[in-house]
Amino acid sequence: GKIILDEGWEKIGRNAFANADITEIEFPSTLKEIESSAFFGLKNLEKVKIPSNVTTINYNAFQRNGMRIVIDCTEFDSKPSGWDPYWNAGQTALFKNSVYDDEFVYNDETKTSIIALRDKSKGEYTFPKSVKTIGAYVFSYTENITDLVIPEGIEVLSYSSIDNNLDLKSLSLPSTLKEIGGYAIQYCQFLSEVKYNGTKAEWETIKKGRERHSNTPCTKI
Repeated sequence: GKIILDEGWEKIGRNAFANADITEIEFPSTLKEIESSAFFGLKNLEKVKIPSNVTTINYNAFQRNGMRIVIDCTEFDSKPSGWDPYWNAGQTALFKNSVYDDEFVYNDETKTSIIALRDKSKGEYTFPKSVKTIGAYVFSYTENITDLVIPEGIEVLSYSSIDNNLDLKSLSLPSTLKEIGGYAIQYCQFLSEVKYNGTKAEWETIKKGRERHSNTPCTKI
Protein backbone atom coordinates (compact mmCIF):
# COMPACT_ATOMS: atom_id res chain seq x y z
CA GLY A 1 0.00 0.00 0.00
CA LYS A 2 1.11 3.52 0.79
CA ILE A 3 4.49 4.19 2.42
CA ILE A 4 4.99 7.41 4.41
CA LEU A 5 8.54 8.24 5.48
CA ASP A 6 8.65 10.71 8.37
CA GLU A 7 10.61 13.94 8.41
CA GLY A 8 14.20 13.30 9.45
CA TRP A 9 14.92 10.50 6.98
CA GLU A 10 18.00 11.42 4.92
CA LYS A 11 18.91 8.22 3.10
CA ILE A 12 17.17 5.13 1.71
CA GLY A 13 19.50 2.14 1.44
CA ARG A 14 20.24 -0.24 -1.38
CA ASN A 15 17.33 -2.62 -2.20
CA ALA A 16 15.43 -1.22 0.81
CA PHE A 17 11.97 -1.56 -0.77
CA ALA A 18 12.85 -3.70 -3.79
CA ASN A 19 9.98 -5.80 -5.18
CA ALA A 20 7.58 -4.61 -2.47
CA ASP A 21 3.84 -4.22 -3.10
CA ILE A 22 3.82 -0.42 -2.83
CA THR A 23 1.27 1.77 -4.62
CA GLU A 24 2.31 5.20 -3.30
CA ILE A 25 5.32 6.76 -1.55
CA GLU A 26 5.44 10.00 0.41
CA PHE A 27 9.02 11.21 0.83
CA PRO A 28 10.13 13.64 3.57
CA SER A 29 11.62 17.02 2.65
CA THR A 30 14.78 15.99 4.54
CA LEU A 31 15.64 13.17 2.11
CA LYS A 32 19.06 13.54 0.45
CA GLU A 33 20.03 10.18 -1.07
CA ILE A 34 18.36 7.14 -2.63
CA GLU A 35 20.74 4.21 -3.12
CA SER A 36 20.81 1.74 -6.01
CA SER A 37 17.74 -0.46 -6.59
CA ALA A 38 16.02 1.04 -3.53
CA PHE A 39 12.64 0.82 -5.28
CA PHE A 40 13.50 -1.79 -7.90
CA GLY A 41 10.61 -3.83 -9.30
CA LEU A 42 7.69 -1.95 -7.71
CA LYS A 43 5.13 -3.04 -10.30
CA ASN A 44 2.14 -1.31 -8.71
CA LEU A 45 3.78 2.09 -8.23
CA GLU A 46 2.50 4.56 -10.86
CA LYS A 47 3.78 7.93 -9.72
CA VAL A 48 6.31 9.30 -7.24
CA LYS A 49 7.49 12.84 -6.41
CA ILE A 50 11.14 13.52 -5.55
CA PRO A 51 11.64 16.33 -2.96
CA SER A 52 14.02 19.18 -3.75
CA ASN A 53 16.67 18.28 -1.13
CA VAL A 54 17.57 15.01 -2.90
CA THR A 55 21.02 15.29 -4.50
CA THR A 56 21.87 11.64 -5.20
CA ILE A 57 19.88 8.83 -6.81
CA ASN A 58 21.90 5.75 -7.64
CA TYR A 59 21.79 3.05 -10.32
CA ASN A 60 18.37 1.49 -11.08
CA ALA A 61 16.77 3.10 -8.03
CA PHE A 62 13.39 3.12 -9.80
CA GLN A 63 13.84 0.39 -12.39
CA ARG A 64 10.47 -1.29 -12.86
CA ASN A 65 11.17 -4.48 -14.82
CA GLY A 66 9.31 -3.05 -17.76
CA MET A 67 6.36 -1.41 -16.05
CA ARG A 68 5.77 2.33 -16.55
CA ILE A 69 6.15 4.93 -13.81
CA VAL A 70 6.07 8.72 -14.02
CA ILE A 71 8.62 10.31 -11.70
CA ASP A 72 7.75 13.88 -10.75
CA CYS A 73 10.94 15.94 -10.44
CA THR A 74 9.29 19.29 -11.09
CA GLU A 75 10.97 20.85 -8.04
CA PHE A 76 14.23 20.60 -10.04
CA ASP A 77 15.27 22.56 -13.11
CA SER A 78 17.23 19.53 -14.30
CA LYS A 79 18.71 16.30 -12.99
CA PRO A 80 21.36 17.09 -10.30
CA SER A 81 24.91 16.03 -11.12
CA GLY A 82 24.95 13.48 -8.31
CA TRP A 83 22.26 11.34 -9.92
CA ASP A 84 23.42 8.21 -11.75
CA PRO A 85 22.64 8.29 -15.51
CA TYR A 86 20.55 5.11 -15.17
CA TRP A 87 18.71 5.85 -11.93
CA ASN A 88 15.37 5.79 -13.76
CA ALA A 89 16.27 3.36 -16.54
CA GLY A 90 13.33 3.05 -18.88
CA GLN A 91 11.04 5.30 -16.86
CA THR A 92 9.64 8.78 -17.49
CA ALA A 93 10.98 11.60 -15.30
CA LEU A 94 9.52 15.08 -15.70
CA PHE A 95 11.53 18.11 -14.54
CA LYS A 96 10.43 21.72 -14.11
CA ASN A 97 11.75 22.61 -17.56
CA SER A 98 10.85 19.34 -19.30
CA VAL A 99 9.56 19.62 -22.84
CA TYR A 100 7.01 16.99 -23.76
CA ASP A 101 3.86 16.22 -25.72
CA ASP A 102 1.36 13.36 -25.61
CA GLU A 103 3.95 10.86 -26.90
CA PHE A 104 7.52 11.87 -26.01
CA VAL A 105 9.72 13.70 -23.52
CA TYR A 106 12.47 15.71 -25.26
CA ASN A 107 15.91 17.02 -24.36
CA ASP A 108 14.87 20.67 -24.76
CA GLU A 109 12.78 23.03 -26.91
CA THR A 110 14.64 21.99 -30.06
CA LYS A 111 13.12 18.50 -29.80
CA THR A 112 16.22 17.00 -31.41
CA SER A 113 16.45 14.13 -28.91
CA ILE A 114 13.76 11.88 -27.43
CA ILE A 115 14.65 10.93 -23.85
CA ALA A 116 11.49 9.04 -22.83
CA LEU A 117 8.03 7.88 -23.88
CA ARG A 118 5.01 9.24 -22.08
CA ASP A 119 3.24 5.89 -22.46
CA LYS A 120 5.15 2.67 -23.17
CA SER A 121 2.00 0.70 -23.98
CA LYS A 122 0.62 2.93 -26.74
CA GLY A 123 1.94 0.76 -29.58
CA GLU A 124 2.34 3.42 -32.28
CA TYR A 125 4.25 6.71 -32.31
CA THR A 126 4.62 9.67 -34.67
CA PHE A 127 8.12 11.19 -34.69
CA PRO A 128 8.58 14.96 -35.18
CA LYS A 129 10.87 15.80 -38.10
CA SER A 130 13.20 17.65 -35.71
CA VAL A 131 14.31 14.45 -33.91
CA LYS A 132 17.87 13.26 -34.58
CA THR A 133 18.52 11.02 -31.55
CA ILE A 134 16.58 8.33 -29.73
CA GLY A 135 17.97 8.24 -26.21
CA ALA A 136 18.93 5.38 -23.91
CA TYR A 137 16.09 3.03 -22.85
CA VAL A 138 13.39 4.99 -24.73
CA PHE A 139 11.83 1.90 -26.34
CA SER A 140 13.09 -0.66 -23.82
CA TYR A 141 10.38 -2.83 -22.27
CA THR A 142 7.80 -1.25 -24.56
CA GLU A 143 4.56 -3.16 -25.01
CA ASN A 144 2.26 -3.58 -28.03
CA ILE A 145 4.78 -2.56 -30.71
CA THR A 146 5.16 -5.35 -33.27
CA ASP A 147 6.57 -3.23 -36.12
CA LEU A 148 8.76 -0.23 -35.33
CA VAL A 149 9.77 2.15 -38.13
CA ILE A 150 12.54 4.60 -37.25
CA PRO A 151 11.98 7.39 -39.82
CA GLU A 152 14.45 9.05 -42.14
CA GLY A 153 16.28 11.93 -40.49
CA ILE A 154 17.13 10.12 -37.27
CA GLU A 155 20.89 9.68 -36.88
CA VAL A 156 21.50 8.00 -33.51
CA LEU A 157 20.06 5.01 -31.65
CA SER A 158 21.58 5.37 -28.20
CA TYR A 159 22.72 2.72 -25.70
CA SER A 160 19.95 0.17 -25.01
CA SER A 161 17.41 2.35 -26.83
CA ILE A 162 15.27 -0.60 -28.01
CA ASP A 163 16.42 -3.40 -25.71
CA ASN A 164 14.04 -5.87 -24.05
CA ASN A 165 11.22 -4.85 -26.39
CA LEU A 166 8.50 -7.31 -25.46
CA ASP A 167 6.48 -7.67 -28.68
CA LEU A 168 8.73 -6.36 -31.46
CA LYS A 169 8.89 -8.55 -34.57
CA SER A 170 10.11 -6.16 -37.28
CA LEU A 171 12.39 -3.12 -37.15
CA SER A 172 13.09 -0.65 -39.94
CA LEU A 173 16.14 1.64 -39.76
CA PRO A 174 16.68 4.83 -41.82
CA SER A 175 19.48 5.46 -44.29
CA THR A 176 20.34 8.60 -42.28
CA LEU A 177 21.52 6.51 -39.33
CA LYS A 178 25.08 7.28 -38.23
CA GLU A 179 25.40 5.47 -34.90
CA ILE A 180 23.91 2.43 -33.13
CA GLY A 181 24.85 2.31 -29.46
CA GLY A 182 25.91 -0.71 -27.46
CA TYR A 183 23.14 -3.19 -26.61
CA ALA A 184 20.72 -1.02 -28.60
CA ILE A 185 18.59 -3.94 -29.82
CA GLN A 186 19.43 -6.69 -27.31
CA TYR A 187 16.93 -9.14 -25.79
CA CYS A 188 14.19 -8.53 -28.38
CA GLN A 189 13.11 -12.14 -28.24
CA PHE A 190 10.66 -12.04 -31.19
CA LEU A 191 12.61 -9.73 -33.50
CA SER A 192 13.33 -11.79 -36.59
CA GLU A 193 13.86 -9.07 -39.19
CA VAL A 194 15.77 -5.79 -39.33
CA LYS A 195 15.50 -3.66 -42.47
CA TYR A 196 17.98 -0.92 -43.33
CA ASN A 197 16.95 1.62 -45.96
CA GLY A 198 20.48 2.43 -47.13
CA THR A 199 23.07 0.49 -49.10
CA LYS A 200 25.46 -2.13 -47.78
CA ALA A 201 28.31 0.37 -48.17
CA GLU A 202 26.39 2.93 -46.10
CA TRP A 203 25.66 0.31 -43.45
CA GLU A 204 29.36 -0.35 -43.06
CA THR A 205 30.02 3.33 -42.27
CA ILE A 206 27.65 3.37 -39.27
CA LYS A 207 29.37 3.50 -35.89
CA LYS A 208 28.23 0.41 -33.99
CA GLY A 209 28.53 -0.29 -30.27
CA ARG A 210 29.36 -3.62 -28.71
CA GLU A 211 26.78 -6.42 -28.71
CA ARG A 212 24.25 -4.11 -30.33
CA HIS A 213 21.81 -6.98 -31.02
CA SER A 214 22.97 -9.63 -28.56
CA ASN A 215 20.41 -12.25 -27.49
CA THR A 216 18.08 -11.24 -30.32
CA PRO A 217 17.12 -13.96 -32.86
CA CYS A 218 17.52 -11.86 -36.04
CA THR A 219 20.41 -13.18 -38.10
CA LYS A 220 20.14 -10.95 -41.15
CA ILE A 221 20.07 -7.21 -41.79
